[in-house]
Amino acid sequence: MAAPLVKKIYWDGNSEGGQFTVVGVVNDYVYDDMYAQPNPVIFYCTNMSSLTNMYLRLKPGVDIETAITQITAAIKPHTPSYPIASRFVDEQFNQMFRNEQLISTLSRIFAALAILISCLGLFGLSAYTAEKRTKEIGIRKVLGASIPGITKLLSKEFLLLVSISCLIAYPIAWFLMNRWLQNYSYRTEVNLWVFVIAGGMAMF
Repeated sequence: MAAPLVKKIYWDGNSEGGQFTVVGVVNDYVYDDMYAQPNPVIFYCTNMSSLTNMYLRLKPGVDIETAITQITAAIKPHTPSYPIASRFVDEQFNQMFRNEQLISTLSRIFAALAILISCLGLFGLSAYTAEKRTKEIGIRKVLGASIPGITKLLSKEFLLLVSISCLIAYPIAWFLMNRWLQNYSYRTEVNLWVFVIAGGMAMF
């Protein structure tokens, strides 16, 4: 990382034009288009009088409003004819990720509704099955069957259905999630433990 430091860069490759000295190198970061691989970028300053934007990083714990007031008071005398407007980098990134945030919110709502409806369906089906097999349960209880044994007997069919649904849903969910993540140059991986936990919660 230190190799390019202090090297000279010439405007349009012409040594007679503007000359810049490399004073720092940073890792790649996402800007402009969050879906694409970021292109190389150079931040430079040719003339202080031509500055239109400044990036400032505040110390942790500093009061934002007080800092903005002090910064404005320091800059205003040098630019009396131009209004000073401030924006926050996190707000700019939030604008870039607005669609993803909306998709996330909608996914959580629909997932919660789907889980609620499926649980109500399973509860109703299990209650109906238990009611239908009341005599069988009573006979088994009289013959010494334990409550865990009866619960296992009633749950066996449902657990089998849940297991089959998980085997069908896992490959489809992994394929769709992995395909969606391919839209991003920087992305996370779809881990197996997510499906294990989801299946375990469904079984429970």
